[in-house]
Amino acid sequence: MVARLRNLTHASAELNISQPALTQQLKTLEKEYELKLYKKGGKGVELTEAGKILLKYVQRILKQHEKVKRRLSATTAPNKAQPLTMGGSYSPSAVFLPSLLARFKKSHPQVELDLRTDNRLNIERLVLGGEVELAVLNNPPSNHQLAIEPYRTEPLVAFVASDHPLAGKKQLTWEDLGRHGFVIRQPLAGSGSTAQFIRRLKDRGVKLKVVMHCESPEAVKVAVSRGMGVGILFKDVISDSLKKGEFRELTLPIKGLDGKSFSFITRPDRSPRPLRTFSSCCERTEQGLRAKNKSALDQSSDLVSANRILRYP
Repeated sequence: MVARLRNLTHASAELNISQPALTQQLKTLEKEYELKLYKKGGKGVELTEAGKILLKYVQRILKQHEKVKRRLSATTAPNKAQPLTMGGSYSPSAVFLPSLLARFKKSHPQVELDLRTDNRLNIERLVLGGEVELAVLNNPPSNHQLAIEPYRTEPLVAFVASDHPLAGKKQLTWEDLGRHGFVIRQPLAGSGSTAQFIRRLKDRGVKLKVVMHCESPEAVKVAVSRGMGVGILFKDVISDSLKKGEFRELTLPIKGLDGKSFSFITRPDRSPRPLRTFSSCCERTEQGLRAKNKSALDQSSDLVSANRILRYP
């Protein structure tokens, strides 16, 4: 520090110690080696020839010390908790991310997982600020500093409660849907797929009404289960409920209810150890699946896609 700043006052401030304490440490070094290590010149403090030689050896020792720390860190005891913070907007956080992290946790029980859920802009801020290592969004990020890897297009589906009047109808009309109205996640002025779909229908003259906006997929499911109207959500959010018979998926009179791509995002310069462990797990999954067949690879492409984005330096 003294060699770099060439000033004892500035060096002591940088080291957060008093100048007399720093001067005493330098005198102790000179006494130890019985040599003059620095001198005061016109441009501030300068190292003597002996001081320059000592500095080179000290720098080598410090580099070795860092190597030892990294090596020991790589052999961390398996029972020591290693935090990994993931994030997601509301839809990916409902089913997709918990399922992905559950599979990862089985093979890496020592990793302490934390899942943060918020809207897209806040999740982007958390990733950029380093509070979240990896996140999944269902809309493209607005910040170009983020690395992005599209995962898959998740389909949106219309559904009702199993005891709803529309649940038993095989052929629906827009008049049927217009009488009951929709329960959706975002306002019609938003950029979500559901809002865009309903706006397109209104532009074509189809009379539809939105009876309720909700901030979370769970709130949409509760409202639909109480008979408030027709819900529209990503299919993986309601897949378990469909299997249990709690909801019925509806076939709409027109195609075009397309979903959006779930995408992994991260900061390219972030690579903490638990995130590298997650990446390694994804890579092993990808290699194993490629050794089998393409269909198996497609079924587990969530880990594969996660691995692609994590291959940043």
